[in-house]
Amino acid sequence: MKQKSAAGIAYVTLIMTFFSWGSAYVSNGYALRYMASTQLAFLRFVVAAVVLGGIIWYRKTPVLFDRDEAGNKKFLLEKGDWKYFAVNSFFGSFICILCILLSVEYSGASMASLINALNPVVITIFAVLFLKERITLRKVICLAVALIGVWIVSSADTSGAQMLGILFGFLSIISWAWASIYMRKLTQKYDPLVVTFLAIMGSLPFHFISALVVTLNQGLPVIQPDSLAAVFYSGIMGTAVPQFLWSFSLSRLEASTCSMFYGLQPVFSALLGVPLLGEQLGTSFFVGGLVIIAAIIISCTGGKKTGTSGT
Repeated sequence: MKQKSAAGIAYVTLIMTFFSWGSAYVSNGYALRYMASTQLAFLRFVVAAVVLGGIIWYRKTPVLFDRDEAGNKKFLLEKGDWKYFAVNSFFGSFICILCILLSVEYSGASMASLINALNPVVITIFAVLFLKERITLRKVICLAVALIGVWIVSSADTSGAQMLGILFGFLSIISWAWASIYMRKLTQKYDPLVVTFLAIMGSLPFHFISALVVTLNQGLPVIQPDSLAAVFYSGIMGTAVPQFLWSFSLSRLEASTCSMFYGLQPVFSALLGVPLLGEQLGTSFFVGGLVIIAAIIISCTGGKKTGTSGT
């Protein structure tokens, strides 16, 4: 009964996660009118670090050090886990986020979110390559169907800039799928809040350097009340909250089960992007979107689920 209750809580957190991420595509699209992608990435991660750091301080949650029963100071992280934290920070919180923002900048919030919905398929491929899981005919078929959906979306009236945005979207998928595999390992041993906080803190130096380079060339971002509100929303509801909820969900459910909810993200983004950003969505977007979501459902249902548990 407790196990079912825990799973039910995880399902609710997943819906909240993808609503937050979906709405973040819209807030990112608005903030990018006033600043470069690298500047937005740095600012939103500073906000996220402050928020999560405040929660950790309030909860008195040990992060790197704690005291044993004898009162001696001990290091909490195992030596062999540093490489997992490094992968999670660099690929999950830096490369992935930067590519997502570039995808939004060049292709629009709705398109970027739709492309990002391919994450479950890529996670399946990575599970086969890095976790030695068996690939089935079902997975091969759903991957092919998903790629057809992407082709439908990208083939209709897409400019060179939009194609570049789609490419950045694919890069974000690859980096996030890889990071999620290691995130699953870490959340089995450490507090999901700590895993999320360390990933964000570890990515800040990279975000700072990339933002500094752009600022020296293009100047400071335009700070106005509405752009500042978009940055704070992206930092809190688009970074701190959903990344913690994603880590929490991975600690309770298999990665393949969690990834099944990715289909909700482009729905939320499209519903918000049209009225708030004035985005125009053609028939090809909806047809391709339905094909991609169908592929995701086929991939994550039926047969034996393949996650990263037990690794």
